[in-house]
Amino acid sequence: KKAIVVMYKIFLKFPDALRPAFPRLKQCLEDPDPGVQCAAVSVICELAQKNPRNYLSLAPTLFKLMNSSSNNWMLIKIIKLFGSLCPLEPRLGKKLTEPLTSLIHSTSAMSLLYECICTVVVGLPNNNSAIQLCVSKLQLFMEDADQNLKYLGLFAMSNIMQQHPKAILQVKDIVMDCIDDRDDSIRVRALELIMGMANKKNIVEIVKKLMSHIDITESTFFRDVVIEKIITMCSHKGYQH
Repeated sequence: KKAIVVMYKIFLKFPDALRPAFPRLKQCLEDPDPGVQCAAVSVICELAQKNPRNYLSLAPTLFKLMNSSSNNWMLIKIIKLFGSLCPLEPRLGKKLTEPLTSLIHSTSAMSLLYECICTVVVGLPNNNSAIQLCVSKLQLFMEDADQNLKYLGLFAMSNIMQQHPKAILQVKDIVMDCIDDRDDSIRVRALELIMGMANKKNIVEIVKKLMSHIDITESTFFRDVVIEKIITMCSHKGYQH
């Protein structure tokens, strides 16, 4: 375990050392000692940030680990790596559908749930049922009292909106409530989402809600942002709404 950590530092300074050491590092993923497995996963995930394509060959071993491990920390690392690998190998996303959706349904760890959702968004963008599941689970984040979780929920929802704008309409009221938050970063993120939700049927309701904030908000920054977003929404595509 300690040797793996030391080798990582060597790889950073001498990248050419990785090639001869890679087969042994791969073997460590199947070591009977969970601590060795965790160390190997951690090092591989860090290395893969620079060029994930070099680690596609490890997908079967990582998939096996994901299905056999109960270590949330290691699962988070593996699933995050799969999020980088899926765009490079479309077939991988299909194979991950069942284990990822199963984890989303069963885990109570918000950090693991979030990584599963992020990987579904990039790895299974055409799987409507999986996307809908992610949207429903992200409600837990947006309704949480923890500001960090709320922001993460809005951020992940923004990523979903880029490819599935209609899917997020079901959480419009929750997003609207986030505008009442005391944190400007959460309010601005919610505004971005609301802009993407606006259509002919709901734009009047949305604008009325936003207008009410112009008079009551104590933040001049947020007031200016609201005004800007209202103008942008209403003038979208030649005032088509």
